[in-house]
Amino acid sequence: MKQDIKTLVHEKEQIVHVQIYHMDDVKRENETGIHSYHRNEAIPAYQYEKSVSAPDWMLMDLGYDIGGADWYVHMESKRIFPVIPFVFFVGAAIYATLFTIWASINAYHHGRLHMGWILVFAFCNVLGYLVYEWMGKRAARNEWRWRPLHE
Repeated sequence: MKQDIKTLVHEKEQIVHVQIYHMDDVKRENETGIHSYHRNEAIPAYQYEKSVSAPDWMLMDLGYDIGGADWYVHMESKRIFPVIPFVFFVGAAIYATLFTIWASINAYHHGRLHMGWILVFAFCNVLGYLVYEWMGKRAARNEWRWRPLHE
């Protein structure tokens, strides 16, 4: 069993630390029948730790009561979930900045750049650019339609 656990921990990159306790050592029941687990007061029957370089904020504790069994398993593993929102917001900020620059340069090349369009591009993004394009086509259509025949 110990070799199987060691092999499992080595195969799974996110698992950092495993402790297995006898259920009698960690499980407590209060007078209302609620169960709690006090692993800090017990000595693990088996433990295995893999050396991993990860900051503490990337580690999470997981405890498992294997139903009806005599064992309580405590694992510490790396989590990547806190990084995902950070990457998303950084990517969204970079996208919005580059889109605003691109749309502003495009408006400059069309000779229609002013502060109002820059604000629309920055705050409304693609929707603002679609409004810019629609206004440009509308202005071009009206200019052609109302042009005098003889100048």
